[in-house]
Amino acid sequence: MEILIIQGSLGNPSRTAALAELSARTLAREGHRVRLFDLRVHDLPWAVPYGEEESWSRSSPSLRELIRAAAAADAFVWASPVYHNSYSGVLKCALDHLTEREFRDKPVALCGDGGRRGSEQPLEHLRTVARSLHACATSVVVASRADDFTLKDGQYVVTNQEITVRVGEMCRQLAAFAELLRGSAGAVLRSAQRAEELA
Repeated sequence: MEILIIQGSLGNPSRTAALAELSARTLAREGHRVRLFDLRVHDLPWAVPYGEEESWSRSSPSLRELIRAAAAADAFVWASPVYHNSYSGVLKCALDHLTEREFRDKPVALCGDGGRRGSEQPLEHLRTVARSLHACATSVVVASRADDFTLKDGQYVVTNQEITVRVGEMCRQLAAFAELLRGSAGAVLRSAQRAEELA
């Protein structure tokens, strides 16, 4: 499977980034081709109204890269910290540039860090976004807390074994959903057509 992980935290160090990286390693060990699109290193323009996005995509290499990667993906992981009981603005901006052509009939796994208290609310908001894009969010999500991590060499790493196990369960369910949905309703054809439009 081609799996695109969109990492939606600008923090450095970042617990959300640590979750995204753990998900990437877990999926890669299962033999999947994983692309980690880290919004800390990809400066995307603000999304513009429908009908105008093509000119923006052609002027922004990072945005063209995101759209192509999303069109080619069989499945996604969206990762976000909790900001004001919701998901991050940079992740919202990235998703606003994409359409149901990239997501229809594809699964999305949701994970994020809720700080000291922890919160699944951003993931529930993202579940609504996935539904609006005709994607299928997995039932297994990962909502971590600050004390699930340890700072090592200036970067966070997951040290709570329960979170590591949960990430594994999420990734396995994502791959299983992707296998079931891979050919559903012409999703692959639509993605190929979208990628060709942007070439």
